[in-house]
Amino acid sequence: MPVLTKSDRANTHSHVDDQRSSLLTPVRVSALTRDGIQTLASRIDALLSEQYGTIPTARPALTRMRQRIAVQRAQDELVAFQQHWMSDALPASVAAVHIRAAVGALDELIGAIDTDDVLGRVFATFCIGK
Repeated sequence: MPVLTKSDRANTHSHVDDQRSSLLTPVRVSALTRDGIQTLASRIDALLSEQYGTIPTARPALTRMRQRIAVQRAQDELVAFQQHWMSDALPASVAAVHIRAAVGALDELIGAIDTDDVLGRVFATFCIGK
């Protein structure tokens, strides 16, 4: 898809030399005035949807191994909780440790930081006098 930039300048790109441009109308955009940006985004979306299909919104796109591991750990912990809960093998307060571990795995996924992490990093990084 041809994109013509700096459309805010007079006589910019008055013609297109690219042979393929006759098949696809170029998108004229200006970063300065933001003209054409929405059209460009829509064309890119349509092109990607045509080529690759739509991304299902029911499942999140996990693009990094770190994300996949965190989700798998959370899932494993919830399965372990459910097994302990259904078998009545452990008291609820002990089985709930699995839920807390699942929350911790998801916190890592979204980048949540708790107080212990902050204090651990401060004490590990700085020399604090006695």
